[in-house]
Amino acid sequence: MNRIVPNSYQTPNLYTDRLMHFLTGDEWKTLHYAMRRTFGWNKTHDRISVSQFRNGNGRLDENGEPMECGTGLSQAAQIEAIRELMRFGILIEAAPNNARKEGRLWTLQLDESQVRFDLLRERHEAQQDTYRRKTARARQAAVAGRAGQTDAAMDAHTTQSVDNSIGLTDRPMTPVCGTDRYRSVGQTDTGLSVRPIPVCGTDLQKDSKKPNGKTVETHSKKSGAPLGDEDEDGLGTIAAWGELVALCDGDEARAGKVLQLQERFLAVTTLKRPDPETSAGREMLRSIWWPNLLQIMSDADDDMAEAEAAMREASQKMDSQEPTLVVASPKSIVNITAGLLAKRRRGSKPRPSPSPARPKGLDGISAYLERHGGARGN
Repeated sequence: MNRIVPNSYQTPNLYTDRLMHFLTGDEWKTLHYAMRRTFGWNKTHDRISVSQFRNGNGRLDENGEPMECGTGLSQAAQIEAIRELMRFGILIEAAPNNARKEGRLWTLQLDESQVRFDLLRERHEAQQDTYRRKTARARQAAVAGRAGQTDAAMDAHTTQSVDNSIGLTDRPMTPVCGTDRYRSVGQTDTGLSVRPIPVCGTDLQKDSKKPNGKTVETHSKKSGAPLGDEDEDGLGTIAAWGELVALCDGDEARAGKVLQLQERFLAVTTLKRPDPETSAGREMLRSIWWPNLLQIMSDADDDMAEAEAAMREASQKMDSQEPTLVVASPKSIVNITAGLLAKRRRGSKPRPSPSPARPKGLDGISAYLERHGGARGN
């Protein structure tokens, strides 16, 4: 086929022939979205944020429909897929997030020798070993259950043959379902459960008690399932650190002091830090928290002990007001801490002694004499 398919993008043979066997579905979707954003626009690299990986670039067509929808993964699943592709050397970060927050600059690996096939095979073997162990346990549970139920069926059969006065039959009962070809299932007078009987020990469904006392069905999480806010080492935290360093004009030491002062502020006010893993949390840190913490540090001449003492005193001062003033962020106390720090500096310096007061009117007389060449003799 020599014709080029319209509205399509290239897929390197390396990805389909060698990598597809080892990648998960989430990783394969993420890789293809990166190919669409690069090869699909005749580019070798492009800036793509995590939210764009998940939901597309947000552009709409003439009918108001999204032009692209992204991978559709959850935040944690998307971050995990990006991490793994980076670890295997398939997705390469060419540059960090820029000042316009357009996302990292990504490029794709086309050199087969640079792909970490050793890590891919190691993970694949670990997964296969896990599957084999699960299958073995399931078979053992099924055999044990079949043997136990066979013994119970034999006892029931003997009892039914002796006690015919209550209308019991000595024939096995009708199987519960069409696939039950090996054994009959004894009925009880407690009624049937609302849940199907597990086929084997690997049944993922389990009962969980909700606060209202009702029993509902849940599914256990598979390995690598979304962890939500528990993922403190996600790309959002890394991006937030880059934004803080940029706010400090590239001074990482000063950015570290801001984070240290932030923790002391949280301890003083018992507030909760905005979540850097979310775009809303990073926006609050970038616009409300960090600039004001930087201002407090500057007012305290980078003295952490003095800045913390001023924050504590400012918080107590707001709590003692009538009505009580609420501290919602460092912005709430930055003006009060500035006043307290300025007052402390004034109190530590010796105040100049005031000049003796001159009688009213002498200033005017002195000015007159200076204009007329000094005082004249009588």
